[in-house]
Amino acid sequence: MPATYEIIIHMQDILADLEASGGEVTPEIEAATAENKRLIKAKTRGIWRRVEMLKAEIGIQKDIIAQHKAEIERLGGEIEDMHSKQMQLCEAHHELHVGTKIKTEGLTVSVTHRSKLVIEDGAPIPDRFYFEETKSKLDRALLTNEVKAGVEVEGCTMQATKAITTRAKRAKGGDE
Repeated sequence: MPATYEIIIHMQDILADLEASGGEVTPEIEAATAENKRLIKAKTRGIWRRVEMLKAEIGIQKDIIAQHKAEIERLGGEIEDMHSKQMQLCEAHHELHVGTKIKTEGLTVSVTHRSKLVIEDGAPIPDRFYFEETKSKLDRALLTNEVKAGVEVEGCTMQATKAITTRAKRAKGGDE
């Protein structure tokens, strides 16, 4: 099938031939006009089919978007439900102890012991706890390990904390 611009050029050639013949429709002009008409109809049918295919594709894409929206809403509901369960469990067990593990359908909450390094503002940290190349960036990992090991560093202590970890179980058979 010729491109649209080729059909237009063909039509312009017919008009030029018509002008050259003084407005008389010759059998050649009549045949060229019929051919041009056939090409225009074919082009129109092709464009119409493409429009119909695009409409169908839009419908498919709308269905996919609707499915994704429904899945997002479902997951949002599950997240809210898990958060609600976590809060209920925390309220019910306000005196949590290290080692506590609470399991429910789709959710596990556990309490573990953690410690973190606390550095007082303006504490005079020795140079050996700074990275060699800059002397301005503190090597927190080295400092933490040494303070944990019992090395006394002015202005630094280890603080015991409890950490609550929540893990949601994945749904079986999901599309991932």
